[in-house]
Amino acid sequence: MRLSVITVFGFFLFSIAIQTASAQAPPPRRRRPLPDKFTNLQVLPKDISKDDLVNTMRVFSRSLGVHCDHCHEEVGDQVNWPSDKKEAKNAARTMMKMVHEVNANYMPKTEPLPGEKSGDKVNCWTCHRGEKEPAQGPPPEEHREGPPPGMGPNSAPPSGPPTGTPPS
Repeated sequence: MRLSVITVFGFFLFSIAIQTASAQAPPPRRRRPLPDKFTNLQVLPKDISKDDLVNTMRVFSRSLGVHCDHCHEEVGDQVNWPSDKKEAKNAARTMMKMVHEVNANYMPKTEPLPGEKSGDKVNCWTCHRGEKEPAQGPPPEEHREGPPPGMGPNSAPPSGPPTGTPPS
């Protein structure tokens, strides 16, 4: 008898937890339709293909952990893509120019770090790492004497993608 009461009570708590979790889940984001012709392109090429523009915007989105409405004005359930009302859009243009300048003028002059290949370039992910605001300085655990554990003078270089590559 006692075991069945505990089982029923456990099932009751479990069903409340499931209902609460599903009630708090945000509705899925729906994709906003893009126009076939783009206007107000100030930094990106005026003749950019729809696929290239979408892929570029997806890199921005993943690199900053944001969605379209971070830079683009929403009016009801529509998006005013060409609008310059949001400051984040102008900041993105400034950042695109900066990244282009760094990649064109500075990256060719640098030697690759261990684990990187020549020709690696910076992009939004290099600094933002999925956050709207890039981190200021290394994480606190990096502020100690000597190299991190496993990174002594006889250690192999780190493996994996270069630091400027956003996740897929």
